[in-house]
Amino acid sequence: MRFKKLFQNLDYWLIIAVCLLSLFGIISIASATRINLGASATEVIKQAVFSLIVLMLIAANVDYEYFAQFFIPIYILNLLLLLAVLLFGANFNNATRWISIGPLTIQPSEFAKVIMIFCLARLISLKQRSINELPMLVLLCVFVAVPIVLIQKEPALSASLVLLAIFCIELF
Repeated sequence: MRFKKLFQNLDYWLIIAVCLLSLFGIISIASATRINLGASATEVIKQAVFSLIVLMLIAANVDYEYFAQFFIPIYILNLLLLLAVLLFGANFNNATRWISIGPLTIQPSEFAKVIMIFCLARLISLKQRSINELPMLVLLCVFVAVPIVLIQKEPALSASLVLLAIFCIELF
């Protein structure tokens, strides 16, 4: 019964679009790793499994309204992950952007993009009546500036610019 209810409210056109975009990304990874020249396919397989199976199943079943009430702890977790990169991060190609956890490496600045979309949206929706007042705008700027500064310490200009764009779009 729960299985049927799970698939009842899905937007199939959106799922098809996400699958096609994921497929394009996987093909791009395969091209970048030169799999067609005999290189190992492990990175491509890992990306395919992770994006198509794990992320899509999680995203389809997450109740974002439940997690919205915890936006401050989620924001703090985001900051702690970004601080962990600076303290314990793995250095690849003269940049410290990743955290190695056994065979897995994660890049918290990528999580920061999604987390900031979520947290900013929640904060703006809570404070929508005072959004045009200077103290609220300053609060929002500080809210976004802290992760941007931490990401710039890695350095990761592109991730910082994406966070700035997210902020501008959500504020608009």
